[in-house]
Amino acid sequence: MPSSPPEFRHLPLEYFQSVTYNGQVIMLSALRVWVNKLIEDATDILFKELLFSSRATLSDMSIESLTDDMAISRSGCSFLVDPDNVSVLDNYRIDPVQKLEAQPGGGLMVNYPDIIVDSMEELKNMDRHTMKKTFMPLAAEVYNNSAMHLLELLLVIILMAAGLPPYGNDLLHIQVINDDHSRRGIYIRDGMVEIITSDGHPTRARPAVRHMPDVVGKLIVLYLLNVLPLTKQKESPFLFANRNGRGCWSRGKYEEIIERETAKGLGVKLGVNGLRALHLEVSKVISPGMLDDDGYVRA
Repeated sequence: MPSSPPEFRHLPLEYFQSVTYNGQVIMLSALRVWVNKLIEDATDILFKELLFSSRATLSDMSIESLTDDMAISRSGCSFLVDPDNVSVLDNYRIDPVQKLEAQPGGGLMVNYPDIIVDSMEELKNMDRHTMKKTFMPLAAEVYNNSAMHLLELLLVIILMAAGLPPYGNDLLHIQVINDDHSRRGIYIRDGMVEIITSDGHPTRARPAVRHMPDVVGKLIVLYLLNVLPLTKQKESPFLFANRNGRGCWSRGKYEEIIERETAKGLGVKLGVNGLRALHLEVSKVISPGMLDDDGYVRA
């Protein structure tokens, strides 16, 4: 398998090249434009709605300066808490709390640090003795919805930008940190964010390694560093965690996101299996021999 699948933005393809799925012709140039638009939209959401900060952080950031010991398996471990990375990551920490307070519907209910609530009902039921800083429900809801929208776009971007198809629900189970039962799936290697799952092959399951293009890797790191700690998802080891902190997104939600974004960006509604088939057709054009006839990575 290639160490770094090509980015859609830089594919040496003519605009007349296309693939066909279920009788529908999809131009490879349209795929490239779609993925770039997803990345642009995700970047806008991150900086305008979640960090309230300048995009300069994205260009200034260097993932090459981060280290990661993949051999460490203890619970709670990730590159974010690696002592060698703390001083580097401090340069990219952005505290959106002050600006969140100034948003419409913002402000603080009480003067303690750092829980966001989802609804007035949840606020009423909180134990006043253990309550920490609580944002007004409207600001909290808007912020959490923006964080959820960003995650939904990242799910599709991860699928499309790394050149590998979905393997069942493999991406839904990506963990940000190790826990007592499972290893994390997000690493830093050779200056790139690397996402590792399993290809789920029925007889010879092997790692599915997705190398993120630089801009996508930076979006993921900035989300984990600055947004995740402010959301309810921080209670879960999963990247695509349910809002209640228990478990990860369902296959139904996965299908809904893929169908919505493919219909909007390509004009063709594709589910998870459809996107897998599309990946296989594209790989025949841009990376012949990378995937077998069933869409699994060749040994």
